[in-house]
Amino acid sequence: MFSTKKLIVMAGFGLSLSAQAQDAASRFEISDNACYNRMQELENLNGRRFQPIEDPWTAINTYTADQAVFGVPATDWDEAVLAEFQAALLTCTEPPSMKSVWGESFLDKVAAGFPGYLALMRERVGLAVRFTEQSTAASGVTASCRQLIGYAPRDYEPLGAGNNVVFGKTFTDYAEADYRFLDEKIGACVKIVQAAATEAAPLDREVQHLLALQKAIATQWPNLQRAQIPRMEAAKRVQADVDSARAEADRRETDPTLIERIGDYMVNVGLLGFMICLGFTAKQDRRFKNGYKNNWTMPKSLAIASISSLVLMLLGWMIG
Repeated sequence: MFSTKKLIVMAGFGLSLSAQAQDAASRFEISDNACYNRMQELENLNGRRFQPIEDPWTAINTYTADQAVFGVPATDWDEAVLAEFQAALLTCTEPPSMKSVWGESFLDKVAAGFPGYLALMRERVGLAVRFTEQSTAASGVTASCRQLIGYAPRDYEPLGAGNNVVFGKTFTDYAEADYRFLDEKIGACVKIVQAAATEAAPLDREVQHLLALQKAIATQWPNLQRAQIPRMEAAKRVQADVDSARAEADRRETDPTLIERIGDYMVNVGLLGFMICLGFTAKQDRRFKNGYKNNWTMPKSLAIASISSLVLMLLGWMIG
């Protein structure tokens, strides 16, 4: 629904633009709705003394390189874009209904305050881009300020990850260059956070977190790495044995050798023979002294067949 203010303004708006005016404001739409909404937003900015709504911490965590101000990325605003914007405002306030609400005094306020707003937005966007961008050392460690400030294992120890990977690299493989990179990166991140801070939002907690992590990396991590290396090497050997056994089992299952096939055949034949011999073996009957019906004894041929089957199974297992 339209507000009463908008109905009054739009009733007398009815823009009829010349081709020259349209060309001058080509970057910014100057339809009835576009003009009204833009002036309303500028009025809100003026009410906030041309300060962004977002606090510094939210800004550096959420702003991106294409963060727009009135549809134009903040980093693209220059004198030419600002001139087009001012021309669009003049065109929008030409109708009497618009001028009665947003006259020359309001445009003067915009002219005085809007450039500062742009500068602040460009600064915050630049800090946000630097805060979120990934930096990779030649030695392999990769980290962004967002990752560093979000790193919170107990007492900043790098042993929380089960796969022993910290900032994109196996911790036990860290070299002096990795520690130096992280120290320099954290120092740069502290400056970014301090630059984003304001009196209302000093971001002291975030700075202290980074400094504590920087100290832990410099004083604790090398010792932890030296203690961790023997354990990780042992774990690697065990894992290598497990992987080798698994690979051999997979190969044995999918592509057995001729000898292995013969061994499997001998095991299967031996098992089949033994099962047949069991089938012909008499069952116990407790009515007779030796436990078998009619004092039955195993025929020699059946005993030989049973023993041969077991031997065949054993040989097949050893061969395979």
